[in-house]
Amino acid sequence: FGFIIIASYTANLAAFLTVSRLDTPIESLDDLAKQYKIRYAPINGSEAMTYFQRMADIEERFYEIWKDMSLNDSLTEVERAKLAVWDYPVSDKYTKMWQAMKEAGLPATLEEALEKVRNSQTTSEGFAFLGDATDIKYLVMTSCDFQIVGDEFSRKPYAIAVQQGSPLKDQFNNAILQLLNKRKLEKLKEKWWTENADRMKCEKQEEQSD
Repeated sequence: FGFIIIASYTANLAAFLTVSRLDTPIESLDDLAKQYKIRYAPINGSEAMTYFQRMADIEERFYEIWKDMSLNDSLTEVERAKLAVWDYPVSDKYTKMWQAMKEAGLPATLEEALEKVRNSQTTSEGFAFLGDATDIKYLVMTSCDFQIVGDEFSRKPYAIAVQQGSPLKDQFNNAILQLLNKRKLEKLKEKWWTENADRMKCEKQEEQSD
C-alpha cells in the first residue's frame, strides 16, 4: 500500500510540519526556525531526523572550510582581504534547528510525537512534529486534532533498489506501467484517500489527498 501510493502519485519523502489545531503564527519552516517558544522535532531515527542532522553537518563542514581559508598563513594580504566580510558568510539555520530538536527531545515513536502535539495548549508554547509528508497528510485526513503548516521541503522520490543488471528492474517497471494504464493505482488512491472510511470531515479542513 505504502509503496504503491508513493510511487504512483509522486508523494515525496519530505519533512512536514503539523501542530495541534491552534491559531499559530508559524506558517513555514523558516518561521519555526526563527522562534524559540514552540518546540519541534522529528521521530528519532527517522528520515526527517537524518535530513536535519546531515544539513547541520554540512553547515559545520562549510564553516570549517571558510575558517581554514581565513586563517591560512600562505594567503597574501590581498587574498586574505577578500575573505574579510562583516556578515557571517555561512548559514547556521540547520545547525540551530538541530540543536533545538535535541534540546526538545526527539520522540521515540509516532504515538509519542502525536501526544506531544495534542498536549500543546497555547500558541506561544507547544510542539510541532516534523515528518514524512504522506504520513502526515494521512494523519490530518483521519483526525481533526492536527493541521499541516507550511509547504513541503526536501522533496525526494521513493524508489525500489535492485541489484545492477537484475531483470527485476524491467519487471517492476512493466508492472507499474500496467497498473497505471489499467487505472488500478488511481482506484487505490480513491479507496484509501477519497473513500476511506476513516476520513474525517473537519471544519475548515483543506483537502490533503493531492
